[in-house]
Amino acid sequence: MAIMEKIFTGKTIDDAVLNACEELGVSKENLSYEVVEVETKGLFGRIKKPASIKVTEQSGPEGFISSYLKDLFLKMGVSHYEENIEVNENVVNIQLNGDEIDCYTKRNTDIVESLQFILAVTVNKVLDGNYKITLNINDYKEKSTARLEALAVKTAKQVQRTKRKVTLKAMTPYQRRIVHSRLHDSENITTF
Repeated sequence: MAIMEKIFTGKTIDDAVLNACEELGVSKENLSYEVVEVETKGLFGRIKKPASIKVTEQSGPEGFISSYLKDLFLKMGVSHYEENIEVNENVVNIQLNGDEIDCYTKRNTDIVESLQFILAVTVNKVLDGNYKITLNINDYKEKSTARLEALAVKTAKQVQRTKRKVTLKAMTPYQRRIVHSRLHDSENITTF
């Protein structure tokens, strides 16, 4: 687990707390913080110096991944998406949904797998863990699996009809596993 410290400011302590809650996605009751500086007022009651608080939290994979993805997607021009991160022991399943990120699954299907790889390397290095990361954007994995299985069945039928071997285009290991798995029990069909 990594320890993250962040300073939040606001006109008052309450404003700084609200800013922290909004950015971290936690309720006021679940926020643990330390007051760094109380706001100071100048002439006529105007705020001369804002208040600041320090939030220190133990960050498991959920918090780190959420923050990392937010920063990464902002740099890619994506600001709105829904995320659901589930951790079960050392397996982290990330589901992202949104119109703005849909373009990353349509233009180049390798982007999802590349993002998944980057996340896995970064999370395991920063959190000094051994997490298996799966990333799914707008149900890309299900749609991709259905397309690959349909291609596998169509190609198998072609092979059975023509009695000639067929070579499919280059695939990632994940894609090859889907094809092999789908045709594993097919009669008179061998995949390699």
